[in-house]
Amino acid sequence: EAPKSTRTYEAYKRTEEAALADPSLPVPLGMRNAPTTLMKEVGYGKSYMYNPEFAHPVHNTYLYLSSGLIPGCDTFESGGDTWDEEAL
Repeated sequence: EAPKSTRTYEAYKRTEEAALADPSLPVPLGMRNAPTTLMKEVGYGKSYMYNPEFAHPVHNTYLYLSSGLIPGCDTFESGGDTWDEEAL
């Protein structure tokens, strides 16, 4: 996201509201810590990309809507905008 974008905060708020509405929702495997080889093999942390390791914006998808985790809930609305990193 761009330095002054509020979409991340809005997505966080929607995600928090969904978690409060149904606290029994499981933590997605891609978000879970994988301290052991077995956990890595099972898929813990598999899709996680550490943002500072990349020169470009990284889009992590934590809530897979197709899995039915939160039916009909789209937490992040991407504006599709990009910016010139050299100008920052």
